[in-house]
Amino acid sequence: MILVQVVGTAGLVMILTILLNRWSLGDWEQTATEHWTERARRFFPIQSSAQLNLFLGAINAGLLGYWTARVGPAGVVLFGLAGLVGGLAGNYFINRRIEPRWTPRRYSVAVARGWGILLLIAGAFFTAHSMIGAAFDSRAVLVVAIFLAANVWFVTAGAYQLLRFLGALRRAEPHLESLVQSEADRLGIRVKEVSILDDLRPLAFAMPIGRRVFLTDSLCRELSPLELRSVVVHELGHLTEPGPILAGRILGQLLLVPLLLMKPLAVASSGWAIPLLLTTFVGLICGSKLLSRRMERRADQLASLGSDRSVAYAAALEKIYSLNLLPASGIARGRAHPDLYDRMIGAGIQPDYPRPKAPEAANWTVLVWGGLCLIQSVPAIREYLIR
Repeated sequence: MILVQVVGTAGLVMILTILLNRWSLGDWEQTATEHWTERARRFFPIQSSAQLNLFLGAINAGLLGYWTARVGPAGVVLFGLAGLVGGLAGNYFINRRIEPRWTPRRYSVAVARGWGILLLIAGAFFTAHSMIGAAFDSRAVLVVAIFLAANVWFVTAGAYQLLRFLGALRRAEPHLESLVQSEADRLGIRVKEVSILDDLRPLAFAMPIGRRVFLTDSLCRELSPLELRSVVVHELGHLTEPGPILAGRILGQLLLVPLLLMKPLAVASSGWAIPLLLTTFVGLICGSKLLSRRMERRADQLASLGSDRSVAYAAALEKIYSLNLLPASGIARGRAHPDLYDRMIGAGIQPDYPRPKAPEAANWTVLVWGGLCLIQSVPAIREYLIR
C-alpha cells in the first residue's frame, strides 16, 4: 500500500510540475522574434524556478506522505525522494522545449548521472554524521578523517573517475586532441588528457588538478575553429594555476567538514564552537567563489591576448551564452563567471547592443509550491509541538 502511495505521489508532483512549467513557458514563447539577450533574460526565472521547485516539490511530497500515510522520518524521506523524481520527470519538458534532442532516455541518463553523484555525496555526509556521537572521541576523529580523505579524493581524482565509470566521458577525436595540444605547446602548458563530455549543451571546462580539458560535441560543432581555439586557451589557462591556488580550490570543496564537526564540538565546547563552525562554513563558500571568479578573469585575459583572438573569444562566449539561454547581464553575483557583457568588454570588444536588464530571480511557480508547503507544514509543526 505504501509503495502505491509513493508512486502516486511521484506522479502527482510530475503532473503539477508539467502544468506549472507549461503555463510559465507561455509568455516566454512569445519572445521568439526578440533578440537572444531578451529571450535569455525572460527564460532565466523559469529555469531557476524549475530547479528550486525540485526541492519544494520534494518537501511537499514528504509532508504529503506524513499526512496521508502517517509515516515516520524514514517514510517522509522516501516520499520526498519520490517527489524529487517526479519533479525531475516534469522538468524534462522544459529541457526538451529548449533542446529537442533531449530524448526521454538521454535525459534520464543525464539526470541519473548528475543526481546520482549528488546523492552519493549527501549519503556519505549523512552516513558519517550518523556515525559521530555527541563526544569528540577517537571514533569521531576517525570518521572525520575518513570523510575528509574521501572529499580530497573526490576533488582531486574521484569526480573524473566517477564520470568515466558512468560513461559520461570519452576520449576526444585525434583532430581535437591535436588542436588542444597545439595550443598547449604554444603556451608551454602540459595537458594530460582531452575528453568529450556527454552533454548536449555547448560546454568546456578544465580540471586544473588533473590537468584535463573537457569539451562537448555541441561546442565543437557550433564554434568556428578559431573560436574553439580561443575557448581551449581559456581552459588551458586554468592548468597554469599555481600550487597555492590549487590548494585553495581543494580547501573550498571541504565545506561539509565544519557541518560534520558541529555536533561533537558543540557538545565539547558547550555551544561556543557553533558560531565558529558556521563562520568557517560560510567563509569556505565565499572564499571559493572569490577564488574561482579571480581565476576565471585570469583565464579570460589569456584567451583574449591578441586582437584576432579577442574578437574570436568574444564571439565564442556570445554563442555559448545564447545557445544555453544564459542572460548576458545581471547573474554574476555568487557565480564563478562574470557577466557575459563584462567579459566581452574585458576582451576589448564592445557588444553591438546595450547592456540588457537583469533578469528576475524566480517566477510565480515558486509561490505555488511554497504556498502548498506552508499549508502542509504549519499543522505538522503544530502537531509535533502538542505531542
